Amino acid sequence: MLISTALCLFSFILIILFVVFSGTCAPEARHALDIFLSSVLPVMLPFYILSSLIVSSGAAERLCSPVKQLTAKLFKLPAACGAAVILGLICGFPIGARITCDLKTSGYISDEEAARLSAFTNNVGPVFMASVVGSSYLGSVKVGLLIWLSAVISALLCGILMSRASPRASCSSSGISPSGAGAQSSASFHITDIPSAIMNSVNTALYVGAVIIFFASLSSLVKLVPHIGSLPRSLIYSFLEMTGGLSALTHTAVSLSFGLKCMLISAAAAWSGCSVHMQVCGILASGNVRIRYYLIGKILQSVMSPLIMCFLLIFL
Repeated sequence: MLISTALCLFSFILIILFVVFSGTCAPEARHALDIFLSSVLPVMLPFYILSSLIVSSGAAERLCSPVKQLTAKLFKLPAACGAAVILGLICGFPIGARITCDLKTSGYISDEEAARLSAFTNNVGPVFMASVVGSSYLGSVKVGLLIWLSAVISALLCGILMSRASPRASCSSSGISPSGAGAQSSASFHITDIPSAIMNSVNTALYVGAVIIFFASLSSLVKLVPHIGSLPRSLIYSFLEMTGGLSALTHTAVSLSFGLKCMLISAAAAWSGCSVHMQVCGILASGNVRIRYYLIGKILQSVMSPLIMCFLLIFL
């Protein structure tokens, strides 16, 4: 009851702020919509459709069979989860959440396995970190890739730690869980899988776009808060939304050393922002996947990633 009342009050206050400061919020929302239509949607939608077809056709288990021993020993997960791990690290969020839900729906993984898998397969992509953060923000593609690498290592470590900490985490040495074995034998491709994959992917993409636009409007209100220094303002911005927050961090943290600036950016990239969390949690909720593991994983990654980044800067 208390949470519902607080959420209702918060929503009402936001409505008033959006009306009063529409001159500030509307341009930000329009800019976010342009970015979504021109950059995010064309890249994201094909990955959603193809990943859904890979899982529904039963190819996920076969394609990932070379790494089944690795997924079993490191993460105590079936071989099919390798698709979520690899694509989640390379393609960026929220592709990992989408594949996790598809694997659970298809019967490859259990509820507990899906929850653990979601904790470390939704990460920032290397293209964004190299081209945008590295090249445009920091002036070095190498540094951008190192920040991405620190986020990747922290995610994988998080997956290993959770597999050891969870009392129900178990997987046979073959890397195939009981649910996965049944799914492997029954999965087959049907022509109806194609329109189904397209419709589900479009719905997911539209939801992601709506979240991006909402948080663009919300983040614009941070600029209006008085008596806040530029660095704290940038940190708040990064907590809410990653892309704009990383840009603000690189421009306001000029008084900090280069190493400390990279560590802050690494922490922000590993955290990924509340906007991404709402995208991922919405997708996980649609597949009835518990989000507690995901949130715990993001907190752990945001702590480990800057420490790993410090290590990489020293030795690389």
